[in-house]
Order: sequence, then structure tokens, then C-alpha cells
Amino acid sequence: MTHFSWAQENFTSLEEVFEGQANFFDIKDRATAYFENKPELKMDFLFDDNEFIKYKRWEWYWKARIHGDGTFPDKLGQYEIYKSLNSSSHKTSAGSWENINQVVSQGGYWGMGRMISVGFHPTDTNTFYAGGEIGGIWKTTDGGQSWIPLGDELPYAAVGNIVVDHQDPNHIFITIGKNSGWWHYGLGIYETTDGGMNWLPTSRVNAFTDFNVFYKLIMDPTDNQILYSCEEDGLFKSTDAGLTWTSILNAKTIDFEFKPNDVNTIYASSYGANCQVYKSLNAGTNWSQLTNFGSNSNKIAVTDADPNFLAIAVESSAADRVYTSNDAGTNINLKSNDLDDHNMFAISALDKRIMYNGFVNVNRSADTGANWVQMTNWYNNQTHPTVHADNRGAHTSPINPHQIFFVNDGGIYKYDEILDEWTDLTNGIIITQYYKVACGQTDDTYVIGGTQDNGGNQRIAKPNVWSNTNGGDAMEVAVDWENEQTIFTTYWGGKMYRSLDRWDQDTYYEISADTNRGSWVTPYMLEPHNPFNMYAGFADVWKSPDQGDSWIKLSNNLTGNPNNKLEVLDMAPSDVNYIYTGRNNTIYYTTNGGANWLQGLVPTANGSFEEASCLVVHPNDPQTVYVTKTGYGNNSKVYKSTQSVGNWQNITYNIPNVPVNCILIDSLSDLANPDIYLATDVGVFYKQDSDNSWSYYGTGMPNTEVSDLVIQNKTGKLIASTYGRGMWQHDIVRTVFPVGTENIEKLEGNLAIIENPVKSALKISFHLDKSQECSFEIIDINGRKLMSTVKKFDSGSQNFDWPVSSLASGVYFLRSNLNSAAALKFVK
Repeated sequence: MTHFSWAQENFTSLEEVFEGQANFFDIKDRATAYFENKPELKMDFLFDDNEFIKYKRWEWYWKARIHGDGTFPDKLGQYEIYKSLNSSSHKTSAGSWENINQVVSQGGYWGMGRMISVGFHPTDTNTFYAGGEIGGIWKTTDGGQSWIPLGDELPYAAVGNIVVDHQDPNHIFITIGKNSGWWHYGLGIYETTDGGMNWLPTSRVNAFTDFNVFYKLIMDPTDNQILYSCEEDGLFKSTDAGLTWTSILNAKTIDFEFKPNDVNTIYASSYGANCQVYKSLNAGTNWSQLTNFGSNSNKIAVTDADPNFLAIAVESSAADRVYTSNDAGTNINLKSNDLDDHNMFAISALDKRIMYNGFVNVNRSADTGANWVQMTNWYNNQTHPTVHADNRGAHTSPINPHQIFFVNDGGIYKYDEILDEWTDLTNGIIITQYYKVACGQTDDTYVIGGTQDNGGNQRIAKPNVWSNTNGGDAMEVAVDWENEQTIFTTYWGGKMYRSLDRWDQDTYYEISADTNRGSWVTPYMLEPHNPFNMYAGFADVWKSPDQGDSWIKLSNNLTGNPNNKLEVLDMAPSDVNYIYTGRNNTIYYTTNGGANWLQGLVPTANGSFEEASCLVVHPNDPQTVYVTKTGYGNNSKVYKSTQSVGNWQNITYNIPNVPVNCILIDSLSDLANPDIYLATDVGVFYKQDSDNSWSYYGTGMPNTEVSDLVIQNKTGKLIASTYGRGMWQHDIVRTVFPVGTENIEKLEGNLAIIENPVKSALKISFHLDKSQECSFEIIDINGRKLMSTVKKFDSGSQNFDWPVSSLASGVYFLRSNLNSAAALKFVK
């Protein structure tokens, strides 16, 4: 496929960049041209989720999930793979996953995750539903005090609209797909007749590759057989509860409202260049155009307080404006040309003079839109109520019209207009989108992850006491294993932070290696044997000898272009002179600590676009490397090389054709044949290195993308972060070493540690039936071999004193060829 240069195009908005486009590469070229003409959008905005950040987030996600020609995937096909793997007949290698995510929302800048829709029970004020951007649909029956998931097996977990049948509350319609942008394609309208236990498609569905967005779904308040659907493909109507649909307005329709108390009078709004607002007096049979704004996007709002009142929020390149009408659209007048943002726009059901709008913060007008006052703040500023940023919508309760439910990137908030009171209702909605995860090893409680839009989350007490680190999009995370109070986290593009007290007093230090941004999720790591040495991959590889206080370049123009950012990075635990990094399918490596660099290519399936998503080096062999890949290259997901980046072996075997996001080697398993785990878009897989097939690992994880993996050695837990359903854990395959015991008398193989805790020398006793050589290794909790020795012993009972005064205080593992393993605690 030929891709064109868009450098001369003068796009006026990000929406125009995406409009009508169905190819990732073309969208990327258009976006590059657009942002080159708007350098101010690429500045270092920490808190403003501007167009550039929205685009880069979109680009990061989708570049891992496209075909070789740039076309987008069929999510239904991937769903069939997930269903097959989770069927009762499928053999899995382990039991059930356990969710360990935070369940209490911190509120304000930090929340649980991104919500985009609300639906209400017709008669029960305590029962309503909330839809996650990629976390499914959730139900509460106690007014938001607790929640249960209903959509863990939906084909795609984005729920953009929720409509509860006002005659039968067990009959619920949803739209699958995000509802807020021209590039948020969906799968259509699904329904349940049993309250959410099972979901089936209606006839108004399409493939993900049809690029249809489902913006709004609404039911006639007097007739449950009538539904209207606002879509990229137009406005559609069903008169038989979703069995059949008819196009009634041939325009890209983004919004829809009934005139209160008159279901035949309806308003609809289109979008795109010269979008308009339309009105029908006969339920969509005929239409008249009400506006001539020449705008990019319009939101419409009505109120029960005055059925003839209509308000329109207009987005244009000049300014965001508010127009109102007191006669159902016959006369429309400008009220304000200084609207802050119209991403969310609503009118009070009690008083037409009161309006709400905003995005980062909520603003309110008390004079029908003429003047606006800030109402909330995304961060506690001691002046306004603290409500999470990036508001996606406002939904008025049909039973209690003084209650308005705001959905945003932190969750769902209820605002009571009479009490003037905000309440965060997000506790228990587990929809956190994690990029990366790390954990403590000495402190087996500690887990830290970087999330989308909700910063860094860290578990500080079991079972689920969590706190936060930095805000915004927090990415890669790390823990200093010698001093686990020292942690590292990141903002997008490699803006790196170090905290010496786990962010306890909100104190931290910026330690960014390169003033130029790295990739969206910039890779960095601590050296396996010396945590004061850090490495980071931007356009080049950087090293810090002092945990980020200073940096030096280890490479020079490694990728050939400063805009080509590195995506993966790892170092050989057995020889830190071996460093591997890369982007796309190119791997760069050095065998001498960065003095010289070589490169090679990971094999690619014919005609496929695949990127290296993760790279790990074998714990004992610096030349054995494993690489996983994204994209949809059939039988092209996992590769292994025993000669750095040559002699590649395809070890994909039976991994389905879905993106693979992470590979993890259990460094405390048998390293002659180690245990290996994969994180994919349909779950986790496992095999030993010598196996010729992978086993699907564990049951009970919802249909969600697993983004990263880490092992907590002390508890023997495999921890998985997901991009939409929080954090999960599962027992690892190998037998867990007993850790934390004060005295281990005797273990398998007739080996015993005589004194534990250990002081200056490790005293070992064992019995041999014959003369033989015995090997002993001391391994730290991260799997690094710190000491080893080989001695020949005669037959009979033996006592061996091994000096270990060079060790730091902590917990270690003793391993020997006596088929034995033991945990020891060394105290200086």
C-alpha cells in the first residue's frame, strides 16, 4: 500500500485528521503534519490532556494492534479466541486468577479508571449502571456503595452507552465501543434480557473494521420498542426493540435529544466540517435544519424545567460558544463566545438558567450560559470541590432530577444540586488501565503500577490498601531492591521521577535522562547487581551511576534519527556489559557496556507490521535473548536467539494470532530449563523453555489485555497488570521457597542450615552416600546469583562453613546440586 505525505495539508483540528480515515499509517502521517504546524501542542503539559497527548496515547495503543497494511483488526475474531481459551473443555495449566486491585478511590487527581456512560433503573433509585472506557459495564444496587461487573465476557470491554428498558429493567441495551471520538470505532448495539448475565448482538452491529462509531443510544420514554442510535454512519431508528433499524438522517450524528413531553419532536446534531443541528416534528420522518454555524462539533441539551428551551454548545476553530432558544429552535441566539470546553454539556432539570460544561474542570452558569464560573478542580486547590479531570458526560437521574451523575477519567461522581454536594461513587469499580507493574521482594506487600490518567498506584498494605505517586499517565515503574523505600515512576515520554520514601510525603526528584521525549512508554531499568546504576532508552541509551542524578550517553545516534525512539530495553544479569534495546523489529546490542553497538533484525511474518513489545535476556547466558511482538503476524509472536541477535528460533508454537505484550522468565526456576510466562491481549500463557507448546495459564480473568508481568518471589505470586481491569495475581508454577522462617532444621536432600539467621558464615550440614563434588549458590530475591562455590566432599556426614560477610543484610536463597533449596536470612 502506498502512503502519501500530508506535509502540505492544513488540518484545522485533530478530528479532521481522523475524519474518513481507515488506515493507521495515513492517520499517523496526517497527524505528524498537523502537529508540525502546531508546535505549542507538543509542549510539556503535565496536566492538560490536550490534542497531542490524546493522539500519542491513541497511537501507542493502536500501533501494536494493526495489520501489515495499516488496517485495523476485527475485535470479534479476537473475542472468539478468548472464548475458546476460556471454554470448559480447554485444558489450562493452573487454577483461578485473583484480583488484587485497589477498591477504594483516592478521588480527585487519582481515581479508579475511565468511565464514559451511565444508565438508570426506571423505578429503583439505588440501582444504576456505569460503563467503562475499556472496563466493561458495572451495576450497583445500593446507590453506588458497591458494584459488580456484568460485562467481563463482552467481545470488547468499551461500553459507550447504557439504556435500561423502562418497562422491563432486566432488558438492557449497550453500545460496544467508545462514544467520544471519530476514531473510537465500535462493534454496535448489544442487549441482555436477564439483567446482564448474558449479552447478545442486536441486528445493528458491524465489524470493528467498518469504522462506525456509536455516539449515543436513547429509548423513547413512552414506547420501549422505539430506539434511536447516533452513529458515524447516520441516525438510525428501530421500532421493534432493536430487531430492525432504518436510517432516518443521512449525516454523521453525534447527539440526540427529545423535546421534553413530546416524543415526536426530536433534535439531532451532526459533526465534521460545517456540522449543524436538525429538528424533526414527526419522530424523524422529516427534518429541518435549525443552524448554520459552520462549526466542527455541536452538543445539544434540553431540560424538563422548560420544554421549549434548547441550548447548543458549539466547538469551532475560532472559539467555543453557547447558543440558546426559548421557542424550541425557531429563534437561536448567541449567549457566550467564551466557553471553556464543551466536551461535557448539560442543563439542570430543575432550573433552565443553570448549565454545566467543561472537561478538565466542571463549570457552571446561572444565567443560561452567558457567564460561567469554575465549579470543581481536578486537584485539591483548597477552593473548589475536588473532582477528577477529563469529564466525559453528565447524566440526570430520571427519578431524582436534582441528582446529576458525572463520568470522567477517574470514575463516576454524583452531584446533588439541592445540597450542593459532590460524592465519589467509584469505590469497587475495577477498571484501572495499567501500563506497567513492579513489586517489592523483601516487602512482599509492595506492588506499584503506572496507569493511564490516574498516575502511579502502589499497594502499601494488604489486602488492598493503596496510595498514589505521580499523576497523569504514569508508565514504567521500578523498585530499588537494596532499599525498597526508593521507587521510580514516570510520566509519558520518559519524564522520570525518583522517590526516597515511596512518595510518602509527596516528595520526589525529577531524574529524566534526556530533555527530548522518549517513546510514550519509555523503557528504563536498574542494573541487576547494582541498583545505583540505571539505564534508559530514548533515541539513544543512557546510563546513570547515581540513580538519575547524572546521566551519560552510551550510544551516539543509535537509531539514525532523533525521532526514532527506543521501545524495549534489557541487560544480561550474568554480564552487565551485554545491553539490548530496540524498536520495531530492529534490536541493537553491545557486549562491552556501550563502547560499540551492533544490530540485527527479529524475523517478521510476510506482509505483517510487527513491533518488538518486550525483550528479556536469559539470567545465566548473556547471548540468549527472547523477544515478543505485537501486531497480527500469524505464527510470529515469540522468538529466541542463542547468539545475541542471530540464529533466531521461532518459539511461537500454539500462541494465537493476538498481540503479545510481555515475556517474563522466572529467574528462580531451573535455569537449565526455566519457566517462561507471556502476557497477551487474551490472557497469560506458560511453558518451560524446552517445551514445544504453550499452556493457557489460569482461569477467571475477564476479557482484557494483559500489559505486564512480575513475580513476587517471597509469596510465589505471578502478578499481572491489565489495561482496563486492574491488577491480578496467581500462583507460579515452581515450588515456592520457604522464606522468612527463623530456623530451617532439615530439608529435602539431607541439607540443613545450622544457624538461621546467618551471621558472618553460612553453616551447612548434609550427608553424602558417596564421594562427590557439591555446588552451592547464593541467590538474591531478584534471582541474581551473588556467590557460588564448588567443593569435593567424602561420603558421610559433612559440615561446611561458607564465609558470607560480603552480603548485605536481607533474605537470600541457598541452592545446591543436592536437589535442595533453602531460604536464609543474613544479619550483619
